[in-house]
Amino acid sequence: MKSTAVLLALVLHVGSLGAQGSPPITAIRAGVLIDGTGGTPVKNAIIVVQGNRITAVGPGVTIPKGATVVDLTGETVLPGFIDAHVHLIGRIIGDGTGSTPPLRAASEMTLLGAAHAQQTLEAGFTTVRIVGAPGFADIGLRKRDRRRLGAGAADSRRRHRAGCARRTL
Repeated sequence: MKSTAVLLALVLHVGSLGAQGSPPITAIRAGVLIDGTGGTPVKNAIIVVQGNRITAVGPGVTIPKGATVVDLTGETVLPGFIDAHVHLIGRIIGDGTGSTPPLRAASEMTLLGAAHAQQTLEAGFTTVRIVGAPGFADIGLRKRDRRRLGAGAADSRRRHRAGCARRTL
């Protein structure tokens, strides 16, 4: 699982570097590839990534000349996971004991959400649906990501937001 998360983070990072000229090419040697279609796992697969797109996959794929090669021959590689119900803003398991203070500044909640988003990506989840946050802090997270995309930040287009969380009075 750890190697999968590293692979996904690497693919996102390599994709963010392709702003100038032709996108960089990365070839990943996978010991076993589970493609998520329900088919038989593929042994000794090669995955070719150009920019932020996978352009070729299979055991007989030729590695392009000049490609950066990532050797995961001793690992199993999976596609990114999707979680349709997440709360990136606020306290999560592993943040310690107690509850989130009710009057936390929106800017502080956005920074906390950014840290949780990075942890979620590193755990192998490449798409999440954020189901709301107090004070539209999840929308602040999207704005923060959009401002940082040019600086190599993870692309936030795969974080879908529900908007402000409902409050019962």
